[in-house]
Amino acid sequence: MIVGNHCENGTAHSGHCQGVSVDDALAVFGGSELLLDSIQNNSHYVDNSVSPSSEFCPNPTNIYAEFIAHKDGKDVYRHTRIPCKKWSCPVCGKQNAATLRKRLRQAIKGLVPMLQADKDKARYSVKLLTLTVPGHYYRLVHKPEEAEKEMKSSFDKLIKATRKIYGAFEYVWVLEYCKGWPHLHVLLVGNNIAPMGLLYDIRRLWCRRYGMGYIKLNCRGEYEKAVYYLTKYVTKGLQSGMKNSRVFSMSREFTKQSKLTKRPVTVLKVYEKLVYDDGSEKIRVLYEIGYDSPELRKYEKMVSEVIQNEIAYSEEQLTFWGKT
Repeated sequence: MIVGNHCENGTAHSGHCQGVSVDDALAVFGGSELLLDSIQNNSHYVDNSVSPSSEFCPNPTNIYAEFIAHKDGKDVYRHTRIPCKKWSCPVCGKQNAATLRKRLRQAIKGLVPMLQADKDKARYSVKLLTLTVPGHYYRLVHKPEEAEKEMKSSFDKLIKATRKIYGAFEYVWVLEYCKGWPHLHVLLVGNNIAPMGLLYDIRRLWCRRYGMGYIKLNCRGEYEKAVYYLTKYVTKGLQSGMKNSRVFSMSREFTKQSKLTKRPVTVLKVYEKLVYDDGSEKIRVLYEIGYDSPELRKYEKMVSEVIQNEIAYSEEQLTFWGKT
């Protein structure tokens, strides 16, 4: 509910009052006839306007959403400003990494049953690979952004060539910048990567054929630790990389296994707050109940992803917080 520039306590909050009740909020959209049956009959329906995350994006977008989140029989009214969701953001980057970890843990659990039944042999079917760009002389004549682009192109060639030699396997890579230069951390999964000759062939291709730098290959039987290591530094130094470039990528089966169930939501309203040079403000409604909008699915996906990031980040704090 728009009430001006300040709430009753005098705190500026993007033109919205945090203390608005559910009834008042729904009244804006036409009253109780808009209530779903599940909401009408649910005693747990509460107004939860405050983000459950302990931190919020320092550079959020000008897009705001009012919606009802459905979870475990509870329907919760939420009002939130959509964060930037950039990996280079100190808050969104952490939340993105937490969601990625959750996805990878789920994918690993789905892929592990496909590995060899013998546990001692299966550990050779999960490997961590580190790939770098060349050293001093290469870096004298290349910029980090150029090195990142060439490294990713070389990685695509490496995967195709390695699969041609050994057969199909799955992978996920994440990008890290260290001392201003990019390198890739890659998790390889599949029975076809078990042979001892894998290291020799990767080195031959990466260093000699593609002219890239140092490599390191380790077996990882403890899948949880492998996932955590892979994403531990994913937000480190990304401000130095190419803008709008991929921070991670997965093979097809990895992507399939890592898809998380989206939290169901009912979008009530999405709007943009426009602030002009003279200090005046204007609210531009992008969607609200009653609109016959083909973009509704986009807004549902947008707010569902915000919830997913918050949940994953909360779980991350409980599971990994404080680990080095």
